Amino acid sequence: MTWNTEVTQLLDEENYAAIIDFYEVEINKNPDNISLYWYLGLAYLLSGQEAEAGTTWLAVFSEGDENIIDVWTKELIEVLETEAQRQFTSKNYQLSWLIRQQILELDPTCVNNLLHLVKLEIRLKRYQRIILQDLQILELLEQSEPNAVDLNLLLEILKDVLKFPDFESVDFARAAVKYHPNKKALIGEINQIANLMAYEEQYPLYAIDLNNIFLEYEPENLLHYKQRFWYCTTANKTDEAFEVAQEFQKRANTILLKVYASYLLIHLEIIRSDWTAVMNLAAKHKELLRQMATEKPLVVPNFLTIEFIIVPYPLLYIQDDPGENRALINEISRLFQNSTRQVLGDQTILKPEKHQPHERLKIGYIAHTLKAHSVGWLSRWLFHYHNRQEFEIRIYLLNQSEQEFTKTWFTANADQVYYFNRDTTALAKQIKTDEIDILVDLDSLTLNLTCQVMSYKIAPIQVTWLGL
Repeated sequence: MTWNTEVTQLLDEENYAAIIDFYEVEINKNPDNISLYWYLGLAYLLSGQEAEAGTTWLAVFSEGDENIIDVWTKELIEVLETEAQRQFTSKNYQLSWLIRQQILELDPTCVNNLLHLVKLEIRLKRYQRIILQDLQILELLEQSEPNAVDLNLLLEILKDVLKFPDFESVDFARAAVKYHPNKKALIGEINQIANLMAYEEQYPLYAIDLNNIFLEYEPENLLHYKQRFWYCTTANKTDEAFEVAQEFQKRANTILLKVYASYLLIHLEIIRSDWTAVMNLAAKHKELLRQMATEKPLVVPNFLTIEFIIVPYPLLYIQDDPGENRALINEISRLFQNSTRQVLGDQTILKPEKHQPHERLKIGYIAHTLKAHSVGWLSRWLFHYHNRQEFEIRIYLLNQSEQEFTKTWFTANADQVYYFNRDTTALAKQIKTDEIDILVDLDSLTLNLTCQVMSYKIAPIQVTWLGL
């Protein structure tokens, strides 16, 4: 069923009074055509006459028996659903919400309609966590038959709701995972949001709550222990982080996993400033690194790839021994580069191209420390004294907001400044688009993400300087 073709233009003009007149005339001609009443009531609703809409529909329902009322209810819901979608597409969110409220009255157990209502509350910028309780979505989701809920819609709403860090959002995530047939895929989606909320939105405790769900379903997955460690560390829950690191160590059954577990424990003791514990762990850590260098594994497990470049850094705090440390760091770097490029796959940023140097050389600097940070303080003079006539300067800031220090010393001394979140692929593509001649990494082991970008080998000449 659809609107009569004669009212199509009236709909575009939002001339609902004329549409009401049209359907009243049609009903006088064909009083037995039930669908006309559905559209007359809908026209009343769209014009703001909610009571008249209800009266129109109720008059029809009062004439039917129980069986036919079920049929009519389904027909009316279908009409309302189609119009709600049309209004949403037209960005008339309030009207779409109003129509879905009518569907809610007709069928309060339709989970898909409830999910749409949540989406509309978010679009209308009036979402409150209590809505999940008011609509009883969690209970209804648990009672729903398989395939009764639109899984794509469920995922879409879940992603939106999880951006509101509270217990109700966590409960919604738990209910969604319980219902969803592909739990592994859904956990992967929620996991990405947990990382976003922990590091970019600064809600590590919320990420820990989401992490609890992952461990309920995948208690053997070391990825969840690794992430839980960093969430706890970020939240200054060092005791819990230590327990997680020990649990990771118990489950580590390869040399690479053992190295990473050892790194987690040392990292934590450095934070605690327990240098006796650090020195005891350091000897074991170096021995594991030597074993790894001897065995020469080809690639790192995917879930450790991004972080693995930083596993040798505790050695730099403990003993100035470049003769051995440099060899171990080189071995880690080899593994890291092989692994990151394998994860990236056959993307265009990896494909070599002939590079013609620009007459005014393009120099790109990548960092996350061009602020009130030791790297920022030390490198400010480099930018201040750059020869801007001979060199075009571009800065790529990764996971760093702009501070006044950044504006004064770096933005003012560059031709272009880009800001990126943790998306290293997007950053790498921008560097390639800019056709940078020389790429300079200012952070080195200070941030694993800048190391990842450098491992893509985007620029013909790449330099690492200043960072740890």
